[in-house]
Amino acid sequence: MSTCWVIKRMKKGRPLYVLRARIVRLDGTVKVMERSLGRDGNYARKVKRQLEKADRESFWGVGMMVSKTTRDLFHEIPVLFAGRSENHRRSVRRTFEMFFDGVEPPEYLVNITPAHIDRFKMILTSRVSPMTVNKYLRNLRAVFGRAVKRGYLARNPVSIIEFVSVQDPAPKEISFAEFARFFLACEAPEDVLFFRVLAVTGMRVGELAVRKWEDFDLERRRLTITGTKTGKARVGFLGKHSFHLMLGHRRAMGCPRRGPIFPPLAKQPCEKWSRRCATICACADLDRYRAKDFRASYLPRGLELGKRFDVGDFGLGHKPHGIGARHYNRIDPSLVRDYNEALDEALENAYRTEKVKSCDDLVTPPAQYGHKTRLAGKSKRPASA
Repeated sequence: MSTCWVIKRMKKGRPLYVLRARIVRLDGTVKVMERSLGRDGNYARKVKRQLEKADRESFWGVGMMVSKTTRDLFHEIPVLFAGRSENHRRSVRRTFEMFFDGVEPPEYLVNITPAHIDRFKMILTSRVSPMTVNKYLRNLRAVFGRAVKRGYLARNPVSIIEFVSVQDPAPKEISFAEFARFFLACEAPEDVLFFRVLAVTGMRVGELAVRKWEDFDLERRRLTITGTKTGKARVGFLGKHSFHLMLGHRRAMGCPRRGPIFPPLAKQPCEKWSRRCATICACADLDRYRAKDFRASYLPRGLELGKRFDVGDFGLGHKPHGIGARHYNRIDPSLVRDYNEALDEALENAYRTEKVKSCDDLVTPPAQYGHKTRLAGKSKRPASA
Protein backbone atom coordinates (compact mmCIF):
# COMPACT_ATOMS: atom_id res chain seq x y z
CA MET A 1 0.00 0.00 0.00
CA SER A 2 1.26 3.46 -0.79
CA THR A 3 0.19 7.06 -0.34
CA CYS A 4 1.32 10.18 -2.19
CA TRP A 5 1.09 13.85 -1.35
CA VAL A 6 2.73 17.15 -2.37
CA ILE A 7 4.77 19.19 0.09
CA LYS A 8 6.29 22.66 -0.12
CA ARG A 9 9.82 23.51 0.95
CA MET A 10 11.87 26.68 0.94
CA LYS A 11 15.26 26.50 -0.76
CA LYS A 12 17.45 29.56 -1.11
CA GLY A 13 14.46 31.74 -0.31
CA ARG A 14 12.30 30.24 -3.05
CA PRO A 15 9.59 27.56 -2.82
CA LEU A 16 10.35 24.04 -4.06
CA TYR A 17 7.55 21.50 -4.49
CA VAL A 18 8.22 17.82 -3.82
CA LEU A 19 6.12 14.73 -4.48
CA ARG A 20 6.47 12.46 -1.44
CA ALA A 21 5.36 8.79 -1.38
CA ARG A 22 5.04 6.46 1.59
CA ILE A 23 5.11 2.77 0.67
CA VAL A 24 4.17 -0.03 3.05
CA ARG A 25 5.62 -3.30 1.80
CA LEU A 26 4.25 -6.81 2.32
CA ASP A 27 6.81 -7.55 5.03
CA GLY A 28 5.63 -4.51 7.02
CA THR A 29 8.61 -2.25 6.24
CA VAL A 30 7.97 1.36 5.29
CA LYS A 31 9.84 3.25 2.58
CA VAL A 32 9.52 6.96 1.89
CA MET A 33 10.49 8.31 -1.53
CA GLU A 34 10.59 11.86 -2.85
CA ARG A 35 10.58 13.34 -6.31
CA SER A 36 11.09 17.01 -7.15
CA LEU A 37 8.31 18.80 -9.03
CA GLY A 38 10.24 22.02 -9.55
CA ARG A 39 9.34 25.54 -8.46
CA ASP A 40 6.17 25.97 -10.54
CA GLY A 41 3.28 26.27 -8.11
CA ASN A 42 0.63 25.82 -10.81
CA TYR A 43 2.19 22.55 -11.90
CA ALA A 44 2.38 21.35 -8.28
CA ARG A 45 -1.31 22.15 -7.72
CA LYS A 46 -2.16 20.31 -10.94
CA VAL A 47 -0.28 17.24 -9.71
CA LYS A 48 -2.07 17.45 -6.39
CA ARG A 49 -5.48 17.57 -8.09
CA GLN A 50 -4.58 14.60 -10.26
CA LEU A 51 -3.47 12.65 -7.20
CA GLU A 52 -6.77 13.37 -5.48
CA LYS A 53 -8.67 12.31 -8.60
CA ALA A 54 -6.66 9.11 -8.85
CA ASP A 55 -7.34 8.30 -5.20
CA ARG A 56 -11.06 8.82 -5.72
CA GLU A 57 -11.14 6.57 -8.78
CA SER A 58 -9.00 3.92 -7.00
CA PHE A 59 -6.71 2.91 -9.84
CA TRP A 60 -4.39 -0.04 -9.25
CA GLY A 61 -1.11 1.03 -7.65
CA VAL A 62 -2.07 4.68 -7.68
CA GLY A 63 -0.09 5.58 -4.59
CA MET A 64 3.14 6.52 -6.38
CA MET A 65 1.75 7.78 -9.64
CA VAL A 66 -0.49 10.40 -11.15
CA SER A 67 -3.57 9.51 -13.18
CA LYS A 68 -2.41 9.74 -16.79
CA THR A 69 -3.63 7.97 -19.91
CA THR A 70 -1.26 6.25 -22.31
CA ARG A 71 -2.53 8.33 -25.21
CA ASP A 72 -1.78 11.53 -23.30
CA LEU A 73 1.81 10.43 -22.89
CA PHE A 74 2.05 9.74 -26.63
CA HIS A 75 0.83 13.25 -27.43
CA GLU A 76 3.44 14.73 -25.04
CA ILE A 77 6.40 13.17 -26.89
CA PRO A 78 7.28 16.43 -28.74
CA VAL A 79 7.40 18.22 -25.37
CA LEU A 80 9.28 15.47 -23.54
CA PHE A 81 11.98 15.37 -26.24
CA ALA A 82 12.04 19.07 -27.05
CA GLY A 83 15.84 19.27 -26.92
CA ARG A 84 16.40 16.38 -29.31
CA SER A 85 16.54 16.38 -33.10
CA GLU A 86 13.48 15.90 -35.24
CA ASN A 87 14.75 12.52 -36.41
CA HIS A 88 15.03 11.32 -32.82
CA ARG A 89 11.51 12.50 -31.96
CA ARG A 90 10.18 10.81 -35.08
CA SER A 91 11.90 7.58 -34.12
CA VAL A 92 10.46 7.68 -30.59
CA ARG A 93 6.99 8.45 -31.93
CA ARG A 94 7.23 5.55 -34.37
CA THR A 95 8.31 3.22 -31.54
CA PHE A 96 5.34 4.22 -29.42
CA GLU A 97 2.99 3.66 -32.37
CA MET A 98 4.40 0.15 -32.81
CA PHE A 99 3.90 -0.41 -29.09
CA PHE A 100 0.23 0.54 -29.47
CA ASP A 101 -0.34 -1.62 -32.55
CA GLY A 102 1.50 -4.69 -31.29
CA VAL A 103 0.54 -4.86 -27.62
CA GLU A 104 -2.59 -2.67 -27.30
CA PRO A 105 -1.56 -1.35 -23.87
CA PRO A 106 -4.16 -0.43 -21.23
CA GLU A 107 -5.74 2.98 -21.20
CA TYR A 108 -3.93 4.27 -18.14
CA LEU A 109 -0.21 4.33 -17.54
CA VAL A 110 -0.66 2.87 -14.08
CA ASN A 111 -1.79 -0.40 -15.65
CA ILE A 112 1.27 -0.83 -17.89
CA THR A 113 3.47 -3.57 -16.45
CA PRO A 114 6.79 -5.11 -17.53
CA ALA A 115 4.75 -7.97 -19.02
CA HIS A 116 3.51 -5.61 -21.75
CA ILE A 117 7.08 -4.56 -22.55
CA ASP A 118 8.19 -8.20 -22.60
CA ARG A 119 5.41 -9.06 -25.05
CA PHE A 120 6.43 -6.14 -27.26
CA LYS A 121 10.03 -7.39 -27.15
CA MET A 122 8.94 -10.87 -28.27
CA ILE A 123 7.02 -9.39 -31.21
CA LEU A 124 10.03 -7.34 -32.28
CA THR A 125 12.42 -10.29 -32.00
CA SER A 126 10.48 -12.19 -34.66
CA ARG A 127 10.51 -9.25 -37.07
CA VAL A 128 13.73 -7.24 -36.81
CA SER A 129 17.39 -7.71 -35.92
CA PRO A 130 18.60 -7.74 -32.28
CA MET A 131 20.22 -4.31 -32.65
CA THR A 132 16.91 -2.83 -33.86
CA VAL A 133 15.07 -4.49 -30.98
CA ASN A 134 17.43 -2.80 -28.52
CA LYS A 135 16.93 0.50 -30.31
CA TYR A 136 13.15 0.32 -29.85
CA LEU A 137 13.53 -0.72 -26.22
CA ARG A 138 15.83 2.25 -25.59
CA ASN A 139 13.23 4.57 -27.09
CA LEU A 140 10.50 3.16 -24.84
CA ARG A 141 12.79 3.38 -21.83
CA ALA A 142 13.42 7.05 -22.58
CA VAL A 143 9.68 7.79 -22.88
CA PHE A 144 8.72 6.07 -19.64
CA GLY A 145 11.78 7.51 -17.92
CA ARG A 146 10.58 11.03 -18.67
CA ALA A 147 7.10 10.02 -17.50
CA VAL A 148 8.63 8.96 -14.17
CA LYS A 149 10.45 12.29 -13.82
CA ARG A 150 7.17 14.14 -14.37
CA GLY A 151 5.36 12.09 -11.75
CA TYR A 152 3.14 10.15 -14.15
CA LEU A 153 4.66 6.81 -13.17
CA ALA A 154 6.23 5.36 -10.05
CA ARG A 155 8.68 3.12 -11.86
CA ASN A 156 9.92 2.65 -15.38
CA PRO A 157 8.46 -0.67 -16.67
CA VAL A 158 11.37 -1.08 -19.10
CA SER A 159 14.00 -0.88 -16.35
CA ILE A 160 13.78 -4.59 -15.45
CA ILE A 161 13.58 -5.86 -19.03
CA GLU A 162 16.79 -7.44 -20.31
CA PHE A 163 17.96 -6.21 -23.68
CA VAL A 164 18.82 -8.65 -26.44
CA SER A 165 22.43 -9.77 -26.28
CA VAL A 166 24.36 -8.57 -29.33
CA GLN A 167 27.85 -10.04 -29.29
CA ASP A 168 30.26 -8.75 -31.86
CA PRO A 169 32.17 -11.77 -33.20
CA ALA A 170 35.87 -11.77 -32.52
CA PRO A 171 37.98 -10.64 -35.49
CA LYS A 172 39.60 -13.37 -37.53
CA GLU A 173 43.04 -13.54 -39.10
CA ILE A 174 43.39 -13.62 -42.88
CA SER A 175 46.31 -15.57 -44.30
CA PHE A 176 48.49 -14.39 -47.18
CA ALA A 177 46.87 -16.94 -49.54
CA GLU A 178 43.39 -15.71 -48.62
CA PHE A 179 44.50 -12.12 -49.15
CA ALA A 180 45.62 -13.13 -52.65
CA ARG A 181 42.28 -14.78 -53.40
CA PHE A 182 40.48 -11.66 -52.21
CA PHE A 183 42.51 -9.34 -54.44
CA LEU A 184 41.96 -11.63 -57.44
CA ALA A 185 38.20 -11.37 -56.89
CA CYS A 186 38.30 -7.54 -56.97
CA GLU A 187 37.02 -6.14 -60.26
CA ALA A 188 37.47 -2.39 -59.73
CA PRO A 189 41.05 -1.05 -59.39
CA GLU A 190 40.01 1.21 -56.51
CA ASP A 191 38.85 -1.87 -54.57
CA VAL A 192 42.26 -3.47 -54.95
CA LEU A 193 43.95 -0.25 -53.82
CA PHE A 194 41.65 0.38 -50.84
CA PHE A 195 41.90 -3.06 -49.30
CA ARG A 196 45.59 -3.38 -50.18
CA VAL A 197 46.33 -0.21 -48.20
CA LEU A 198 44.21 -1.56 -45.33
CA ALA A 199 46.22 -4.78 -45.25
CA VAL A 200 49.60 -3.01 -45.52
CA THR A 201 49.04 -0.19 -43.00
CA GLY A 202 46.51 -1.70 -40.56
CA MET A 203 44.30 1.39 -40.77
CA ARG A 204 40.65 1.41 -39.81
CA VAL A 205 38.10 1.43 -42.62
CA GLY A 206 36.72 4.82 -41.58
CA GLU A 207 40.20 6.32 -41.33
CA LEU A 208 41.14 5.35 -44.88
CA ALA A 209 37.78 6.18 -46.45
CA VAL A 210 38.05 9.88 -45.49
CA ARG A 211 41.72 10.37 -46.38
CA LYS A 212 42.55 13.20 -48.77
CA TRP A 213 45.43 13.81 -51.14
CA GLU A 214 46.75 16.44 -48.76
CA ASP A 215 47.42 13.61 -46.27
CA PHE A 216 49.54 11.68 -48.77
CA ASP A 217 53.26 12.48 -49.13
CA LEU A 218 54.41 11.20 -52.55
CA GLU A 219 58.11 11.56 -51.84
CA ARG A 220 58.09 9.61 -48.59
CA ARG A 221 55.17 7.30 -49.50
CA ARG A 222 53.60 8.32 -46.21
CA LEU A 223 49.97 8.73 -45.16
CA THR A 224 49.13 11.00 -42.23
CA ILE A 225 46.22 9.52 -40.30
CA THR A 226 44.14 12.06 -38.37
CA GLY A 227 40.76 11.89 -36.70
CA THR A 228 41.56 8.60 -34.94
CA LYS A 229 39.64 7.07 -32.04
CA THR A 230 42.51 7.71 -29.66
CA GLY A 231 42.77 11.35 -30.70
CA LYS A 232 46.45 10.90 -31.62
CA ALA A 233 47.56 11.38 -35.22
CA ARG A 234 49.91 8.73 -36.57
CA VAL A 235 51.61 7.84 -39.84
CA GLY A 236 51.41 4.86 -42.16
CA PHE A 237 53.78 3.97 -44.98
CA LEU A 238 53.03 2.25 -48.28
CA GLY A 239 55.23 -0.41 -49.80
CA LYS A 240 56.59 -0.25 -53.33
CA HIS A 241 53.75 -2.21 -54.92
CA SER A 242 50.90 -0.49 -53.07
CA PHE A 243 52.54 2.86 -53.86
CA HIS A 244 52.42 2.08 -57.61
CA LEU A 245 48.74 1.20 -57.23
CA MET A 246 48.17 4.57 -55.55
CA LEU A 247 49.97 6.41 -58.38
CA GLY A 248 47.90 4.60 -61.00
CA HIS A 249 44.73 5.55 -59.14
CA ARG A 250 45.89 9.18 -59.00
CA ARG A 251 46.62 9.28 -62.74
CA ALA A 252 43.17 7.82 -63.46
CA MET A 253 41.63 10.69 -61.45
CA GLY A 254 43.58 13.34 -63.37
CA CYS A 255 46.47 13.83 -60.92
CA PRO A 256 44.59 15.87 -58.27
CA ARG A 257 46.44 17.58 -55.44
CA ARG A 258 43.45 18.11 -53.19
CA GLY A 259 40.21 16.37 -52.43
CA PRO A 260 39.32 12.86 -51.24
CA ILE A 261 41.36 9.91 -52.42
CA PHE A 262 38.26 7.70 -52.73
CA PRO A 263 35.39 9.93 -53.91
CA PRO A 264 32.56 10.38 -53.45
CA LEU A 265 32.61 10.64 -49.68
CA ALA A 266 29.57 8.73 -48.41
CA LYS A 267 27.64 9.79 -45.32
CA GLN A 268 28.66 6.54 -43.62
CA PRO A 269 31.84 5.39 -45.39
CA CYS A 270 32.36 2.39 -43.09
CA GLU A 271 29.06 0.84 -44.19
CA LYS A 272 29.81 1.51 -47.85
CA TRP A 273 33.19 -0.24 -47.84
CA SER A 274 31.99 -2.99 -45.52
CA ARG A 275 29.25 -3.89 -47.98
CA ARG A 276 31.76 -3.85 -50.82
CA CYS A 277 34.09 -6.09 -48.82
CA ALA A 278 31.23 -8.54 -48.18
CA THR A 279 30.47 -8.68 -51.90
CA ILE A 280 34.08 -9.42 -52.82
CA CYS A 281 34.39 -12.02 -50.05
CA ALA A 282 31.31 -13.79 -51.41
CA CYS A 283 32.90 -13.95 -54.88
CA ALA A 284 36.16 -15.30 -53.44
CA ASP A 285 34.41 -17.87 -51.20
CA LEU A 286 35.59 -16.02 -48.06
CA ASP A 287 32.20 -15.28 -46.50
CA ARG A 288 33.51 -15.65 -42.94
CA TYR A 289 35.62 -12.48 -43.16
CA ARG A 290 34.71 -8.82 -42.75
CA ALA A 291 36.45 -5.52 -43.37
CA LYS A 292 37.56 -5.34 -39.70
CA ASP A 293 39.54 -8.55 -40.17
CA PHE A 294 42.04 -6.71 -42.40
CA ARG A 295 43.13 -4.65 -39.41
CA ALA A 296 43.09 -7.70 -37.13
CA SER A 297 45.47 -9.51 -39.50
CA TYR A 298 48.06 -6.72 -39.55
CA LEU A 299 49.98 -7.86 -36.44
CA PRO A 300 49.80 -11.67 -36.97
CA ARG A 301 51.09 -11.40 -40.54
CA GLY A 302 54.00 -9.28 -39.33
CA LEU A 303 54.84 -11.88 -36.71
CA GLU A 304 54.75 -14.51 -39.41
CA LEU A 305 57.42 -12.54 -41.27
CA GLY A 306 59.55 -12.29 -38.12
CA LYS A 307 58.92 -8.59 -37.48
CA ARG A 308 58.73 -7.02 -34.03
CA PHE A 309 55.30 -7.07 -32.44
CA ASP A 310 55.60 -3.69 -30.74
CA VAL A 311 56.34 -2.00 -34.07
CA GLY A 312 53.00 -3.08 -35.41
CA ASP A 313 51.33 -2.28 -32.11
CA PHE A 314 52.57 1.33 -32.17
CA GLY A 315 51.84 1.60 -35.88
CA LEU A 316 48.21 0.75 -35.24
CA GLY A 317 47.90 3.47 -32.63
CA HIS A 318 47.26 1.10 -29.73
CA LYS A 319 48.48 2.01 -26.27
CA PRO A 320 51.18 -0.20 -24.74
CA HIS A 321 50.34 -2.14 -21.58
CA GLY A 322 50.68 -0.18 -18.37
CA ILE A 323 50.49 3.23 -20.06
CA GLY A 324 47.49 5.55 -19.83
CA ALA A 325 45.24 6.15 -22.80
CA ARG A 326 46.65 9.67 -23.30
CA HIS A 327 50.31 8.73 -23.05
CA TYR A 328 52.02 6.89 -25.87
CA ASN A 329 55.58 5.88 -26.54
CA ARG A 330 57.26 7.68 -29.39
CA ILE A 331 56.76 5.95 -32.74
CA ASP A 332 59.88 5.28 -34.80
CA PRO A 333 58.85 5.98 -38.43
CA SER A 334 61.72 3.94 -39.85
CA LEU A 335 60.59 0.80 -38.02
CA VAL A 336 56.98 1.28 -39.14
CA ARG A 337 58.19 1.79 -42.73
CA ASP A 338 60.16 -1.46 -42.69
CA TYR A 339 57.23 -3.30 -41.14
CA ASN A 340 54.77 -2.11 -43.81
CA GLU A 341 57.17 -2.67 -46.69
CA ALA A 342 57.74 -6.27 -45.59
CA LEU A 343 53.99 -6.84 -45.47
CA ASP A 344 53.53 -5.28 -48.90
CA GLU A 345 56.22 -7.49 -50.45
CA ALA A 346 54.74 -10.64 -48.90
CA LEU A 347 51.26 -9.73 -50.13
CA GLU A 348 52.59 -9.13 -53.66
CA ASN A 349 54.37 -12.50 -53.71
CA ALA A 350 51.26 -14.28 -52.51
CA TYR A 351 49.15 -12.46 -55.09
CA ARG A 352 51.46 -13.43 -57.95
CA THR A 353 51.60 -17.06 -56.81
CA GLU A 354 47.82 -17.28 -56.61
CA LYS A 355 47.46 -15.60 -59.99
CA VAL A 356 49.81 -18.09 -61.67
CA LYS A 357 47.99 -20.94 -59.98
CA SER A 358 44.60 -19.71 -61.21
CA CYS A 359 45.95 -19.30 -64.73
CA ASP A 360 47.30 -22.88 -64.69
CA ASP A 361 43.91 -24.17 -63.64
CA LEU A 362 42.29 -22.49 -66.65
CA VAL A 363 44.65 -24.07 -69.18
CA THR A 364 43.17 -27.22 -70.76
CA PRO A 365 45.69 -30.09 -70.71
CA PRO A 366 46.49 -31.71 -74.10
CA ALA A 367 44.55 -34.83 -75.07
CA GLN A 368 46.28 -38.10 -74.23
CA TYR A 369 45.57 -41.08 -76.49
CA GLY A 370 45.67 -44.62 -75.21
CA HIS A 371 47.39 -47.59 -76.84
CA LYS A 372 44.04 -48.98 -77.99
CA THR A 373 43.45 -46.14 -80.43
CA ARG A 374 42.97 -47.49 -83.98
CA LEU A 375 45.71 -46.33 -86.30
CA ALA A 376 45.03 -45.31 -89.90
CA GLY A 377 45.53 -48.12 -92.36
CA LYS A 378 44.15 -49.72 -95.47
CA SER A 379 40.40 -50.00 -95.67
CA LYS A 380 38.84 -53.46 -95.51
CA ARG A 381 36.13 -52.36 -97.91
CA PRO A 382 36.44 -54.17 -101.29
CA ALA A 383 37.33 -52.13 -104.27
CA SER A 384 34.47 -51.17 -106.53
CA ALA A 385 34.19 -52.88 -109.90
